Order: sequence, then C-alpha cells, then structure tokens
Amino acid sequence: MIFLFLAACSVDKTQTEDTSNALTWTKDLQPIVEQHCVRCHQDGEQGTGDFTDFDTVSSMAELMLNAVNSGTMPPAVADPNCHDYVDSDKFYMPDASKAILAQWIDDGKTYGSEDDIQEYDRSTSGIKNPDLTITIPEPYTPTFTNSENPGNDYRCFSIKHNQTEPFYVTDLYPTIDNAPLVHHVVLGKGNENGILPGSDAPEGVDCIEGSFTAGDYQDAGMLAGWAPGGSPVRFPENAGLVVNPDEYIIIQIHYYQSVNSTELSDQSGYVFKTTTEAPENVVRMIPAGIFDFEIPAGDESYTESDSIEIPIPIKIWGVFPHMHILGAGYEVSFEDECIIRSDQYDFNNQLSYMYEEPIEIPANTPIDLSCTWNNSDSNPYQINNPPADVYYGERTDEEMCFAFMMVSF
Repeated sequence: MIFLFLAACSVDKTQTEDTSNALTWTKDLQPIVEQHCVRCHQDGEQGTGDFTDFDTVSSMAELMLNAVNSGTMPPAVADPNCHDYVDSDKFYMPDASKAILAQWIDDGKTYGSEDDIQEYDRSTSGIKNPDLTITIPEPYTPTFTNSENPGNDYRCFSIKHNQTEPFYVTDLYPTIDNAPLVHHVVLGKGNENGILPGSDAPEGVDCIEGSFTAGDYQDAGMLAGWAPGGSPVRFPENAGLVVNPDEYIIIQIHYYQSVNSTELSDQSGYVFKTTTEAPENVVRMIPAGIFDFEIPAGDESYTESDSIEIPIPIKIWGVFPHMHILGAGYEVSFEDECIIRSDQYDFNNQLSYMYEEPIEIPANTPIDLSCTWNNSDSNPYQINNPPADVYYGERTDEEMCFAFMMVSF
C-alpha cells in the first residue's frame, strides 16, 4: 500500500512563528528526515519513533544527532564515493545534512511555516502494482531440530508459476511474513531436474546442506537474494531476468531461532513485475564468494581476500553483498575501479545496490573481493562468550563473504 499524504503533527504554537534566520522543521529539517529516516521510522516499520511527526523528532533530536554523528544512523550502506548507485541520496546521509540537524537543535527546534510543508511519498511496499505473486504454499513452522545446526532451519520450496510462455522479471521484492524468523531469502529457478527432491511439497524440504551457493543444485539459476533491510530490485527497461514455462520458482528461506521467534510460522514469498518482451540484456545472478577461511577469536579486524576471472565480457547491473553478524566491511573492485565498498557493514540493513548504468568488465579480468570481520568482544552482535574461532558456513553463528552480482554476458 502506498501512503502519500501531508505530515500532520501536534505543534507547540510558540514555535510556529519564525522571525529570525533560524532553521525550521518545515523548510529545512523535515525534507532531510523524510529522505533519510522515514523509510524505517514511521508507524508499522522497524525503527523506533514516528519521524513523520514534529513532536517526536523534537523530543528525540539530540538522540538522533548522536546516532548520525556516531555512524549508527542511518544504517550503514555502501559508500557511493566508491561507485554511485540508485537511491544513494536516500540511503547515505552526507555531512551537510547532519550539520543541518545540529544547527536546527542549536536554533531552538523551530517548527516554521505551514506554507513550507511538502507532500511526501512514504511507500514501503517495495513494488507497485506487481503482476505475479509467488508464496510458499502453506504456513511453515520451523522445528529447529537439526542437532548439527542448532537454531537454524534452511527450507526450500519449489513452486510452479503457471505461466505458459517465457517471461522476464523487471522488478522483484520479497513479502516477508514473519520478520523475526527470517535470516535471508534466496530466489532461484530450475526445471524438474534442477530442484531438490521433495521441495515441491507444500512443506518444502530441508536444504542446509544443498544451497544455491554450496550445494548440489547451484547450477539452478539464481534470481535474487534478500536479507534484513533489503531493498527492491528494479532493472532498467533494457534488462531483466528470464524464467521459462517449464521452470519452477525456488524459494530458499533461512530461518533463525531467537528469543522472539520460537513456535512461530511463516508464509513468505515474492512479488514481481514482468514482461513477455525480451529485453536487450538477460541478467542472471552470480554468487562470487570466499569459502575457505578461519576468523580468529578476539580479532577486531580480520580480512580475507580472493579474486575471480570470468572468461567472457560481462556487465554488472547490481550487487548484493552478504555477510553474517560479525561482518565489518567489504570491497569488490577490478583493476583500478571500485565496484562496491563499505567499512561499516550492517547485518540488519543489507541492500541490493543497482547501478544507473552497468559496469562493463573485459574478459579474463580479475574481480577482487575482500571481507573484514570483527570477532571480538567489541562487536555488539557477538554471540560467542568468550569469542570463538569462526569458519565459513550457512548458519547464523558461522560466517559468509559474498558479492551476489547481477550480470549479463
């Protein structure tokens, strides 16, 4: 559902008249808050407080300033100075905007003139007017009974899309039914020979030992990946993902057991915008990753690096970086060009970064990938007490280093 409305608030009338050069809420600060904060901080979203409301922002302004100055808010994203991406102006708050918040506080948190109030699109639904919806057939309640992988349940569901001709996906986004349960969702496709036995049953099948990245069916085409905080994937008019009539849509969901997710069920899925007209560039997802590493206990900044070479020229349309809770930073580059980089990875804000124009890479060019983890007590998400050596793995208490690249050949 899309919400497009004027902000309404209960205003301290002593602050409505602006007779000085003070910065005001309606003219100076609200546009910044709407751009960088309201995605999460509004009714029904995960952030604390409704930042569409002047009184709320006024009461929390000092906390907001501390958060933006410390780098904890807005949540960490890729640095657009590495390579700019779509909507970076929303996800990445520049220092000038932080300065306006500080100055507004110093000026007395003035409300300003009603004449300066703008209309804001506060949609959080992801994809407007989807024409195809795929959902796991029945609510699934994770059992978390796998003794070798306690607290983790990987489930794969292979679902018929019932389309009778090839179609091309231009926009896609998951519908997460029960967020406290869901660690990630990976979307793929495969015909009857490319799906795990039993995954077409309503209850799906356990697949922690056979994932898109490391298992028996990694040749099945990957379409997308999502993790907490993830953003919609939208391709330009000349690009899209292809799905054929005989192929299943494969939804792999990693459920993680936390104190808030016991005995809960989930029925997540995906929504799509599609076309039957073949685009100029047919895109697929490549899981570029590092699989063999050991992160020493207590190390605040441990880095692993590797590179891959693809024997034909490629275009990169977007990248979905993925690590687990110890992740601290990542970088993907080739030759002297930066593709994606962050030195403040946030597990709860994992975006798919799409580019205005694809990045073209010549054949046999090394693409370098590095990941950095904080496996010390200083990591607020540390779950081992005391810290323990951590290795590559599918579970939340293990680690990953992936750059899922959306490419055409």
